[in-house]
Amino acid sequence: MGSAFSAPHYKKRKNPLCSEALKFISDILGSTSFKGLICLAKKNDSVLTPICFVRQDQLIEYLSHMEIYLDSSYYISAASFKQLQRSIETIFSYNAIVIDIDCHSDTYTDADRTELIDTFIWRLQNDCLACNDLPNPNYIVKTGRGVQIWWAVTPVFAPKFVKCFSDITNHFIATLQNLVDEFPSELSDLTIDRSASTNSVGLFRLPGSVNPLTHSRVEVIPISDTRLDMPSYRDKILPYSALPTKSNPKRHAYASGLKTLVEKRIAAITKLRDMRSAPAGCELRNNFCLLYYALLKSIYDEKDVIQRLHEFNSGFKVPMTERELKSTLTSARRKDYKFRTQTIKEFLNITDDEAIAIGLYAPSPSSRNGKVDRDNNIISLYSQGIKKSEIAKKLGVSWNTVAAVIKSRRNQCKCQ
Repeated sequence: MGSAFSAPHYKKRKNPLCSEALKFISDILGSTSFKGLICLAKKNDSVLTPICFVRQDQLIEYLSHMEIYLDSSYYISAASFKQLQRSIETIFSYNAIVIDIDCHSDTYTDADRTELIDTFIWRLQNDCLACNDLPNPNYIVKTGRGVQIWWAVTPVFAPKFVKCFSDITNHFIATLQNLVDEFPSELSDLTIDRSASTNSVGLFRLPGSVNPLTHSRVEVIPISDTRLDMPSYRDKILPYSALPTKSNPKRHAYASGLKTLVEKRIAAITKLRDMRSAPAGCELRNNFCLLYYALLKSIYDEKDVIQRLHEFNSGFKVPMTERELKSTLTSARRKDYKFRTQTIKEFLNITDDEAIAIGLYAPSPSSRNGKVDRDNNIISLYSQGIKKSEIAKKLGVSWNTVAAVIKSRRNQCKCQ
């Protein structure tokens, strides 16, 4: 196998890749006994064209001499190939698992999109990685309009590990989707690109290049030096086993008054699920089941919790599978979540009318008027260019509330 150096991009140094980008590529793709071909490509006017295929042991040398044109988007493969062709039939080795997360909403300014991406990264590190829901990735890549999470894997011969790669990738996607669903007011405009993430021969933005749409560098954030051993990790977490049924007596150590309150909330969200009768794909099943599980866990033994949860799950038009259910409850089974009424309302996007109908709460006219005034003040300040964090501080509300009000108003404008 050889490499193909392309004249328009080689031996020009006016705008080379930065040292951080070269280190990223060396860490992910350079340290391997496999000598496959890495694909480089660029896109102009939505047309993707290959630049060349470069052998892994020559990749850093090539890229260190390559000029980056600011009006082009550049891409690199995470897998290597045995021929000068990028296809399932020619794939040689897996070098990384990459999950692609985007924010393509045109309602966001560049500053808002940057704030959204930074919020996601913070949530990822504090509410997912710190809890060991996922192993630490090697790098987080900020692409300008989204973020990519790169796990370098101990390179393996691709044809023998197709199922292993697929299982782990889908597990990562499910866990990250749970994270996004868990914080709807903060992260709901982010979309996990399942098609790009599960495409084993896919291309991803080249770190150190420029995204012409945002005129920003593709930035790398180093996280960990440890490569993921795919077979060992898969054996540890997959195949998913049934949820455990062992009892936990401490859950009965609650006052009868609290148990009554929890049971009322359980009845309310069950009624909400039935009242909405949402079509498949729009049911918020992850949020419903996580909330239902957390409420049940506070007053029942684990055996009863699992039985009641399965009964609740069966009430959806398309119930969650055992695998989906276990992935959804990964964090809830380790933590004791406490949901206030307002948190439940935000978590399930419950309107005031729905809340009244299911008996979750009954706001007084004065509280409704106060909420309207608060929302109008938030929109007024936001239209003046004031940041969400400053609005929250000025009005004495949470950042989540500010973000939820702005998003709700945007959605109303779209529907008019």
